[in-house]
This record gives sequence, structure tokens and C-alpha cells, in this order.
Amino acid sequence: MHSIELTRLQFKNLFSYGNNLNEVMLNNSGITWIKGPNGSGKSTIIEAITVALFGESYRKIPQKEMINAANASKLWVRLEFYRKDARANTHYVVERSLGRSGSMSFTIWVDGEEKAKEAGYSHHHPTIVTGK
Repeated sequence: MHSIELTRLQFKNLFSYGNNLNEVMLNNSGITWIKGPNGSGKSTIIEAITVALFGESYRKIPQKEMINAANASKLWVRLEFYRKDARANTHYVVERSLGRSGSMSFTIWVDGEEKAKEAGYSHHHPTIVTGK
């Protein structure tokens, strides 16, 4: 059995957040509470985590619409987390940026070492073809 503990989130140019660095330190006591009035950015924090991990919006918002339109900079997110199990406590950092042209970059570090990017992978089930 293992656990994943999110520890730090940073982002720029995501929705109404501009080009200044925004940082959220996530609690390591097992619960992080996100509280605020409507429109204060609670969902944007969840969107930043989703973009870092998957490169897309959890609300299915097109990538170009996630990028802050007030400046010419790219959307940038960085998420740090630990994967803990009985054998190891592994530190991960994932960083992703999205440009207005649709360009995307993705980098992952494991215990401080940059890892090679793997080819894309589909979450769809394979098609099974049977002969007659």
C-alpha cells in the first residue's frame, strides 16, 4: 500500500491569475482545507493540480481558454508531492507549461533527477479483434 502526499503547488497565468508566481503550500497532516467565497479561486487550485498531472482541465475547458489573456506569457504549473510506501519515500516534481499556439512542455523529476519523457499513452482499452 502507498500514499501520495501533495506538498507544494505553484502556478502562473492560469485563468484570472496573472504572471506573478502563485504558491499554495499543502498541508501534510492529511487534510488540506480550501475555503473562500465564490470567485476567489478555489477551483483554480484544483485546475492547477489537474493541469500539472494531466495537461488538461478537469472541467473540460479548452487549453487556450485556461491561459490568462492579460499578457503574452505561457500558463505554467509546478506540483511537488511524495509517494510513500513501506520501502521508500520518493519525492516527485512535475512541471508543465502551455502556450497559446497549443505547444506544451512537460518535465518530471524523481528525487531531484530529471527523468526522460515517455511516449504518450492512451487510457483507452485496446481493441480486441478475433479471427473467424
